[in-house]
Amino acid sequence: MARKYAIIKLLLLAIPMASLSLLSCNRQAESGKTLVLPDTAVDPSYRVADSLIYDVDLVNIHTDDEWSTFKLRHMNREKLVELTFEGVYNGQLQAYDFFTDQPLTADEVRQREQAPDYDRKHIDQIQFEENWFFSPEQQVFYKEISSFVLAYGVYAYNGELRGHKPVFKIKLKK
Repeated sequence: MARKYAIIKLLLLAIPMASLSLLSCNRQAESGKTLVLPDTAVDPSYRVADSLIYDVDLVNIHTDDEWSTFKLRHMNREKLVELTFEGVYNGQLQAYDFFTDQPLTADEVRQREQAPDYDRKHIDQIQFEENWFFSPEQQVFYKEISSFVLAYGVYAYNGELRGHKPVFKIKLKK
């Protein structure tokens, strides 16, 4: 029996919050079109990546890099950050400590926001953990996002990027 799913437009740099309803039964996509994925499309035998983890920059810190500017042209970083924090504060999303994987309360997240080196406007990276499924026969490439982490850059005294510091992890329902 086929499962009916609607796909909300999702680009690599699209708002990960959309993945909360990425594939929901009997919902129409923004375009008004519905895509039906047969059970075989998300069958484990079609899994090509399991727990793949990768980072995506949310802002282009190298303004002379035209390719990065082009890739991020539709990214609404502020909306992503605000939706994520609103979801945590209103109980729709559960935040987890990146290092311990322990749940964080809304008050603990608020405390993190008070850190002297932290500011929401500095969040410039997201890290995804995903499973990928690919069915050439059905021409379907499906990415199942299981979690994401928001992070902000840590800079040296001379302004050089040293790395990123995670704010928290959000685990998504499958």
